[in-house]
Amino acid sequence: MQQDFREAEILEKIRVGLVGYGRAGQAVANILGSDPHFDLRWIVRRSPVEERLTHPGTDIPVLGLDRYPFALLFDEMPVDALVDFSSPQSLRAYGEEVRKRGVMLLSAISAYTEEDMAYARELGRDTRVMCSPNITLGINFLIVAAKLLRKAAPFADVQIVEQHFRDKLFIFTAASSMGYSRLMKRRVRSFMPL
Repeated sequence: MQQDFREAEILEKIRVGLVGYGRAGQAVANILGSDPHFDLRWIVRRSPVEERLTHPGTDIPVLGLDRYPFALLFDEMPVDALVDFSSPQSLRAYGEEVRKRGVMLLSAISAYTEEDMAYARELGRDTRVMCSPNITLGINFLIVAAKLLRKAAPFADVQIVEQHFRDKLFIFTAASSMGYSRLMKRRVRSFMPL
């Protein structure tokens, strides 16, 4: 009986568009592409795509923004949700289309400015928006744990060491987000590998 309910439950998949096709974006594409609850309709990246490209082992198209602006993507391949693993500039590129169409937004961008966050909150008045400095559960747990540690042991000396991919452009990520929001009330450094 419960199995029948589960099967009925996943008949209506959530249609998803993915922005960003770096290492994290590819990992997210693997997960969304194989989850029975989601229909990953397309993946978009900043760099041009010269020929027809699909996510490996699927027919999910990987498209370049040079040929497929967001308005066209939403018109031709509508989605219910947009997942963003790209860069802070993307928010403004798709923001008004997300608002106009009521597409829910899940953003995993860690380098938003205060102006970007204000814009995301403004979008949230018209559609569902979730922004997280780093979408991984472990980092979000660490943020909560840091708050508790700060209350329990205010003089504790805590160091957060974060390692990035060699080619990562933005180093304003989880560790610096925690330092920026003054959860630790101490200077926080991000480290990049050489």
